Amino acid sequence: MNIFLFLLISYIAGSVHFALVILPVISKNNNSLISNRKKYEVISKLYKDSGILWTLIVILLELVKAIVIVSMADMLFKPYHLPWVILSYILGNRFPVFHSFNGGKGVAVYMALVLYLSPVYALLGCLAWVIAFVFTRQPFICSFFMTVLLSFGVVKEAEFYKSAILGVGIIFLLLTVNHFENIRNYFSSLSFINRDK
Repeated sequence: MNIFLFLLISYIAGSVHFALVILPVISKNNNSLISNRKKYEVISKLYKDSGILWTLIVILLELVKAIVIVSMADMLFKPYHLPWVILSYILGNRFPVFHSFNGGKGVAVYMALVLYLSPVYALLGCLAWVIAFVFTRQPFICSFFMTVLLSFGVVKEAEFYKSAILGVGIIFLLLTVNHFENIRNYFSSLSFINRDK
Protein backbone atom coordinates (compact mmCIF):
# COMPACT_ATOMS: atom_id res chain seq x y z
CA MET A 1 0.00 0.00 0.00
CA ASN A 2 1.16 3.53 -0.73
CA ILE A 3 2.22 5.44 2.39
CA PHE A 4 0.45 8.63 1.25
CA LEU A 5 -2.84 6.76 0.84
CA PHE A 6 -2.38 5.31 4.31
CA LEU A 7 -1.67 8.77 5.76
CA LEU A 8 -5.01 9.89 4.30
CA ILE A 9 -6.74 6.84 5.81
CA SER A 10 -5.10 7.64 9.15
CA TYR A 11 -6.28 11.26 8.97
CA ILE A 12 -9.85 10.16 8.19
CA ALA A 13 -9.78 7.61 11.03
CA GLY A 14 -8.63 10.36 13.40
CA SER A 15 -11.48 12.55 12.14
CA VAL A 16 -14.18 10.07 13.10
CA HIS A 17 -15.24 10.46 16.71
CA PHE A 18 -17.52 7.72 17.99
CA ALA A 19 -19.13 9.95 20.62
CA LEU A 20 -20.39 12.26 17.89
CA VAL A 21 -21.82 9.25 16.08
CA ILE A 22 -23.37 7.56 19.12
CA LEU A 23 -24.57 10.58 21.11
CA PRO A 24 -27.38 11.66 18.73
CA VAL A 25 -28.70 8.08 18.68
CA ILE A 26 -28.76 7.41 22.43
CA SER A 27 -28.99 10.85 24.00
CA LYS A 28 -31.99 11.55 26.21
CA ASN A 29 -31.66 15.26 25.45
CA ASN A 30 -31.24 15.36 21.68
CA ASN A 31 -32.06 19.08 21.20
CA SER A 32 -28.55 20.41 21.72
CA LEU A 33 -26.31 21.00 18.74
CA ILE A 34 -23.20 18.88 19.18
CA SER A 35 -21.47 19.21 15.83
CA ASN A 36 -19.49 22.28 16.87
CA ARG A 37 -18.50 21.00 20.31
CA LYS A 38 -14.93 20.05 21.08
CA LYS A 39 -14.40 16.33 21.52
CA TYR A 40 -13.77 16.45 25.27
CA GLU A 41 -17.03 18.36 25.70
CA VAL A 42 -18.85 15.66 23.74
CA ILE A 43 -17.43 12.91 25.97
CA SER A 44 -18.54 14.92 29.01
CA LYS A 45 -22.02 15.37 27.50
CA LEU A 46 -22.18 11.67 26.66
CA TYR A 47 -21.37 10.81 30.27
CA LYS A 48 -23.97 13.27 31.63
CA ASP A 49 -26.71 12.17 29.21
CA SER A 50 -26.10 8.45 28.91
CA GLY A 51 -23.94 7.32 31.82
CA ILE A 52 -20.68 5.56 32.38
CA LEU A 53 -21.42 2.47 30.25
CA TRP A 54 -21.81 4.36 26.95
CA THR A 55 -18.87 6.59 27.83
CA LEU A 56 -16.63 3.56 28.42
CA ILE A 57 -17.87 1.96 25.18
CA VAL A 58 -16.94 5.10 23.23
CA ILE A 59 -13.51 5.33 24.89
CA LEU A 60 -12.89 1.65 24.13
CA LEU A 61 -13.94 2.12 20.49
CA GLU A 62 -11.59 5.13 20.18
CA LEU A 63 -8.74 3.11 21.68
CA VAL A 64 -9.35 0.15 19.35
CA LYS A 65 -9.51 2.48 16.32
CA ALA A 66 -6.15 4.04 17.22
CA ILE A 67 -4.53 0.65 17.84
CA VAL A 68 -5.84 -0.75 14.53
CA ILE A 69 -4.34 2.17 12.58
CA VAL A 70 -0.93 1.96 14.28
CA SER A 71 -0.76 -1.84 14.13
CA MET A 72 -1.58 -1.78 10.40
CA ALA A 73 1.10 0.86 9.83
CA ASP A 74 3.55 -1.21 11.86
CA MET A 75 2.89 -4.25 9.66
CA LEU A 76 2.82 -2.44 6.30
CA PHE A 77 5.57 0.17 6.55
CA LYS A 78 9.07 0.87 7.77
CA PRO A 79 9.61 2.05 11.36
CA TYR A 80 10.43 5.60 10.25
CA HIS A 81 6.93 5.92 8.74
CA LEU A 82 5.19 5.37 12.09
CA PRO A 83 5.56 8.94 13.45
CA TRP A 84 4.06 10.29 10.22
CA VAL A 85 1.06 7.95 10.53
CA ILE A 86 0.64 9.08 14.14
CA LEU A 87 0.91 12.73 13.08
CA SER A 88 -1.78 12.30 10.39
CA TYR A 89 -4.08 10.62 12.92
CA ILE A 90 -3.53 13.43 15.45
CA LEU A 91 -4.19 16.01 12.71
CA GLY A 92 -7.47 14.21 11.98
CA ASN A 93 -8.31 14.34 15.68
CA ARG A 94 -7.40 18.03 15.94
CA PHE A 95 -8.96 19.12 12.63
CA PRO A 96 -11.67 16.51 11.92
CA VAL A 97 -13.04 16.81 8.42
CA PHE A 98 -16.44 15.47 9.55
CA HIS A 99 -16.86 17.86 12.48
CA SER A 100 -16.16 21.35 11.14
CA PHE A 101 -12.39 20.95 11.71
CA ASN A 102 -13.00 21.47 15.46
CA GLY A 103 -11.42 18.68 17.47
CA GLY A 104 -9.45 17.74 20.54
CA LYS A 105 -5.95 18.71 21.55
CA GLY A 106 -4.48 15.31 20.75
CA VAL A 107 -2.60 14.24 23.89
CA ALA A 108 -4.99 11.44 24.86
CA VAL A 109 -5.05 10.25 21.25
CA TYR A 110 -1.23 10.31 21.18
CA MET A 111 -1.19 8.13 24.30
CA ALA A 112 -3.64 5.66 22.71
CA LEU A 113 -1.52 5.46 19.55
CA VAL A 114 1.71 4.94 21.51
CA LEU A 115 0.08 2.28 23.71
CA TYR A 116 0.43 -0.24 20.89
CA LEU A 117 3.96 0.73 19.84
CA SER A 118 5.51 1.19 23.25
CA PRO A 119 3.27 0.19 26.17
CA VAL A 120 6.05 0.87 28.67
CA TYR A 121 6.43 4.49 27.55
CA ALA A 122 2.65 4.92 27.38
CA LEU A 123 2.37 3.78 31.00
CA LEU A 124 5.37 5.90 32.02
CA GLY A 125 3.71 8.86 30.31
CA CYS A 126 0.50 8.29 32.28
CA LEU A 127 2.49 7.97 35.49
CA ALA A 128 4.37 11.20 34.71
CA TRP A 129 1.03 12.92 34.09
CA VAL A 130 -0.30 11.83 37.49
CA ILE A 131 2.89 12.82 39.34
CA ALA A 132 2.99 16.21 37.61
CA PHE A 133 -0.67 16.76 38.49
CA VAL A 134 0.03 16.11 42.17
CA PHE A 135 2.58 18.93 42.12
CA THR A 136 1.12 21.41 39.63
CA ARG A 137 -2.67 20.82 39.47
CA GLN A 138 -2.38 22.04 35.85
CA PRO A 139 -3.45 19.35 33.34
CA PHE A 140 -1.77 21.05 30.38
CA ILE A 141 1.59 21.06 32.21
CA CYS A 142 1.10 17.37 32.97
CA SER A 143 0.44 16.79 29.28
CA PHE A 144 3.91 18.13 28.44
CA PHE A 145 5.55 15.58 30.73
CA MET A 146 3.44 12.83 29.21
CA THR A 147 4.17 14.00 25.65
CA VAL A 148 7.94 13.96 26.22
CA LEU A 149 7.86 10.33 27.34
CA LEU A 150 5.46 9.29 24.58
CA SER A 151 7.66 11.01 22.01
CA PHE A 152 10.75 9.22 23.26
CA GLY A 153 8.87 5.90 23.04
CA VAL A 154 7.89 6.58 19.42
CA VAL A 155 11.42 7.61 18.41
CA LYS A 156 12.83 4.52 20.08
CA GLU A 157 10.33 2.25 18.30
CA ALA A 158 11.13 4.03 15.01
CA GLU A 159 14.79 3.11 15.59
CA PHE A 160 15.96 6.72 15.91
CA TYR A 161 15.71 7.41 12.17
CA LYS A 162 16.19 11.11 11.37
CA SER A 163 12.84 11.33 9.58
CA ALA A 164 11.18 9.71 12.61
CA ILE A 165 12.77 12.28 14.92
CA LEU A 166 11.51 15.03 12.61
CA GLY A 167 7.98 13.56 12.63
CA VAL A 168 7.96 13.28 16.42
CA GLY A 169 9.28 16.85 16.70
CA ILE A 170 6.36 18.07 14.59
CA ILE A 171 3.94 16.07 16.75
CA PHE A 172 5.41 17.65 19.89
CA LEU A 173 5.20 21.12 18.35
CA LEU A 174 1.58 20.55 17.28
CA LEU A 175 0.58 19.35 20.74
CA THR A 176 2.31 22.38 22.29
CA VAL A 177 0.55 24.79 19.92
CA ASN A 178 -2.76 23.07 20.74
CA HIS A 179 -2.19 24.12 24.36
CA PHE A 180 -1.29 27.72 23.50
CA GLU A 181 -4.44 29.13 25.14
CA ASN A 182 -3.70 27.19 28.35
CA ILE A 183 -0.10 28.41 28.34
CA ARG A 184 -1.13 32.02 27.76
CA ASN A 185 -3.77 31.91 30.52
CA TYR A 186 -1.35 30.27 32.93
CA PHE A 187 1.38 32.86 32.41
CA SER A 188 -1.05 35.77 32.48
CA SER A 189 -2.37 34.49 35.82
CA LEU A 190 1.20 34.30 37.12
CA SER A 191 1.96 37.86 36.01
CA PHE A 192 -1.31 38.97 37.64
CA ILE A 193 -0.23 37.35 40.92
CA ASN A 194 3.24 38.88 40.69
CA ARG A 195 1.81 42.38 40.09
CA ASP A 196 -0.26 42.14 43.28
CA LYS A 197 2.79 41.40 45.46
